[in-house]
Amino acid sequence: MEITLEAILSAIGLLTGGGFGTFFTWRWMRRKAQAEAQSAEAEAKQREAEAEQARIEANKQFQEMYQKMFEDIKENYEEKQGIIDELRLDRDHYKTEAEEYRNQIDKLTRQFLDYKLENERNILDMKRDIARNGRMVECMRPFMCGLAKECRKFVPVTISANGELERTVRPKSMDGLQHGRIEPINNDEL
Repeated sequence: MEITLEAILSAIGLLTGGGFGTFFTWRWMRRKAQAEAQSAEAEAKQREAEAEQARIEANKQFQEMYQKMFEDIKENYEEKQGIIDELRLDRDHYKTEAEEYRNQIDKLTRQFLDYKLENERNILDMKRDIARNGRMVECMRPFMCGLAKECRKFVPVTISANGELERTVRPKSMDGLQHGRIEPINNDEL
């Protein structure tokens, strides 16, 4: 069994007759209550200080977390900005390249159209020349003879599409004509 100060004071109070002991006990109890109140107040302040310290520590952790988050965001932003700058350079390069290709296509298109027009003009010129040559051959046909050179009889010929000569039947009106007597048309005298 443990003997406490309270038990000792109670015993002394009984011995002294209770009057003086009551005053002593009352004083002692008051001091004890004050000490307990101060102890409770100190414990409360200690708990408040610990709570404040915990809150400060939590705030510090939040601040570190946010600081790390901001640094990560900043790194991510700088990385994205680098990618955006690189993409802009690529875009500008491709725009320039596309413009160069457009200019080349326009130039080649103009050259092709010029070439096409020139070829069409050449074709028209050739058709004209061919038609003129055909008319000239038709004009010369009456003066062509399909017989040997030593023959004096005139036989008209036709030139086929592949360039061969075909003898045609000599008109009866030309039976009396000889090869040497036909004179060509001379346009110089007109």
